[in-house]
Amino acid sequence: MKLRLHLLSSTRNILARRLNHLVDGGILSRVPYQDHPPRSEYRLADRGRDLWPVVIAMRQWGDQWAAPGGAPVTMRHATCGHLVKAVAVCSHCGEPLSIAEIAAVPGPGASGGDFDRTRPEPAPSGQ
Repeated sequence: MKLRLHLLSSTRNILARRLNHLVDGGILSRVPYQDHPPRSEYRLADRGRDLWPVVIAMRQWGDQWAAPGGAPVTMRHATCGHLVKAVAVCSHCGEPLSIAEIAAVPGPGASGGDFDRTRPEPAPSGQ
């Protein structure tokens, strides 16, 4: 019984530490729902909601590569009622993105040297 209580206590401490880290990082917000004893629920904050595309991409990757029996959860679009799969598309033209058709270019936060390792080597002279 002591081992079980110790494991449960350790698990709660780890969970509390992880939840606090997510709250401190602005991913989750803590919302109290009971005073005695004090209890809270955790909701996605703005930063957490912005992680939605990342979570969906990871879920779909897991469904394809780590779920031999098929997806354990599927998503249904409330508006049309169909099962959906998230697809990355160009924010300008709406075409699906392919890794072969995109290139990394310096953005507004780039610093000098950020792209030095990815620049093509100049061709040797005389060739």
